[in-house]
Amino acid sequence: MFFVIVHLKVSPKDKGNIQKMMNAMVGATRAHVNCLHSDFFTSTMNDGEMTLMQTWKSEADLENHIRSQEFRNVLIAMEHSIAPPEVRICRAETMGGVEYIKRLRLMGKNERGKVLVQESENR
Repeated sequence: MFFVIVHLKVSPKDKGNIQKMMNAMVGATRAHVNCLHSDFFTSTMNDGEMTLMQTWKSEADLENHIRSQEFRNVLIAMEHSIAPPEVRICRAETMGGVEYIKRLRLMGKNERGKVLVQESENR
């Protein structure tokens, strides 16, 4: 699984246009079978801050998306960022969910580092 996180800060004059453009891209991206998640958020605390979050089934799916016409909207939004955009593309080596959180909350401080690794090995 691959994650894309893009954090932008845009000027108030560009905010509306960027929101429309990114929302249209997210809608089209969600239609892809191997796109597991795609959302675009605007900050309620810091005006002009926006974040794109996507999850892709495989690296090939992510690569195809980055080369797509839809992703061009992300590049345009990044060009309008008034601060350097933060872009993170990550591969999930291990995954944990609610069970991970429960187990972590219940164990002692010295045992915590081993939980996610153990969960991954048990799959």
